Amino acid sequence: LHIDGDPDAAALPNLETVAFDSWLGWYLAGILAGEVSLTRQVGYVGAVADDAHHAAANAFREAATGDDPEVVVDTAMVAAPGDAASGVDLALEQLGLGADIVAADAGPSDPAIAATAAQAGAFVIAGSEAFAAALPETVIATVAVLRGQALIEALRPALGTSWTPGTRRAGVADGFVELIVNQAFLD
Repeated sequence: LHIDGDPDAAALPNLETVAFDSWLGWYLAGILAGEVSLTRQVGYVGAVADDAHHAAANAFREAATGDDPEVVVDTAMVAAPGDAASGVDLALEQLGLGADIVAADAGPSDPAIAATAAQAGAFVIAGSEAFAAALPETVIATVAVLRGQALIEALRPALGTSWTPGTRRAGVADGFVELIVNQAFLD
């Protein structure tokens, strides 16, 4: 089993890949951002300019503007994975344009983006529940990809007779990608 693998990789006869449609979670995040933004300006910072982050940014943008086309969504990608300074610069740019919610989907840059938003009095939708616990007044929601649960579910057929190689997509409908709204925000 290959969890979070490349769905376009060549199929191997002894391998099943579980590829996550995390963009579905970012779509839900966009709905939340569009509904709760007071400034009607939101931002998305992705890790790198790859297909997965472009899909997430596009889904976030479409959902945030779905009910109100007046919502402005600025999307940007960190130039290099783990470049926290670039993530902060992009978040500061979005905050400077009036964003009151920044979606942080930049992996290692997320803590710096969340801290920057907290200092500016803005909100964050993050890709890790750890930030919600660390910054409950700032992180309003988390896009969670439940890799461990997907691994357990994929192991059951792999250990039995119903297993077949190939790629399986996993998303919101499967319960492996979800938007978790922070209880402190709801309160």
